[in-house]
Amino acid sequence: MKKDRGTLDLFAIEHDVRIVRISAENLTTAQDRLKVLEQLVVQHQDMYPGIDHWFRNKVMPGLKTGERIAYLGLDNDRPVASAVLKNGADAKFCHLHIDPSARDIHLGEIFFSMMAMDAKRHARNIHFTLPESLWETEKGFFQSFGFLDTVRAGRQYRHHEPEFRCRAPFETVWRRAREKFVKIVNGFADTEDNPFKGVVMSVRPRFAQRIASGEKTVEVRRKFHKKWEGRQAVLYSSSPDQAILGRASIQRTVFGPPADIWREFGPRIGATEKEFHVYIQQCDELCAIVLGDFQPYTNPITLQQLGLYLEKEPRPPQSYQEIERNADWTEALFVVELLHRRFRMRPATFGVFSAKQTDTTARPSMVAG
Repeated sequence: MKKDRGTLDLFAIEHDVRIVRISAENLTTAQDRLKVLEQLVVQHQDMYPGIDHWFRNKVMPGLKTGERIAYLGLDNDRPVASAVLKNGADAKFCHLHIDPSARDIHLGEIFFSMMAMDAKRHARNIHFTLPESLWETEKGFFQSFGFLDTVRAGRQYRHHEPEFRCRAPFETVWRRAREKFVKIVNGFADTEDNPFKGVVMSVRPRFAQRIASGEKTVEVRRKFHKKWEGRQAVLYSSSPDQAILGRASIQRTVFGPPADIWREFGPRIGATEKEFHVYIQQCDELCAIVLGDFQPYTNPITLQQLGLYLEKEPRPPQSYQEIERNADWTEALFVVELLHRRFRMRPATFGVFSAKQTDTTARPSMVAG
């Protein structure tokens, strides 16, 4: 039966999710966010007596020394999730809670992946504790990350329910996380600013910097397609940088003879007329790609860095590459977006207000010390 368009719009709630990472590097500038995080954590005082003391006496000192990293999830600026990672050879997911209103959009998988990525430098194993009832209802989620078995935890944080301890090798957890990347990407809203529905575009470093500075707003290609209008172009600065700088919207594409393209866009192409003619050579038609709204990533992310996370570097495109059709670039861009920590998600199942909410793979809620 065909769904009524109005009904679809009613349930297709867009989640604009941003994850704030709080660590030793930004502790002094994140005090307001830290207070919100503390409020989310200590609301579990009834289930975990003394969790307020744990936050003040364990989490706060750990954030200052770099031993711990905390995360605050915001959905359209409303706090909906909190998490704490304890780093080390035997890393621990100390705390993760996601508000029921945000448990249908793969946030659990995103948080697990992000914490695993932050643990990668030191961890050989990852563990956490959780109540027996949560393991029974959500074991499919935890097992999908490689946490296959449980043992009774040596220390019991809850007074009224047994707690289990889960443990898995780090490499298993990270491999399982990578296997989930495409699934999570498919949960991203199909909007024009979804980078996974766009292209990665290779640009020489001096031209890439001009795009980043706003000096260059038109990129020229011998071949391109009008279907990319309105989509995102992820900007890859070629050798020697070999780094992803950010992304811009493809506002317009104009096809025509080189002379017409130069006449209309010359100053905005960011190259001399001589450089332009060297590039076009004997080409009869060019595409002028009008770029706008450039959004830089916090830091350029090199292929070498991506290789450390993915075990192999994605192959740079000669001109441009459709991301959705390239598994390596899909994985690479997901890591980039994890590092950037902003996601626009759609509900995992139709009917976000349904009482069933059958997508248990995205709904963990564990609180531990």
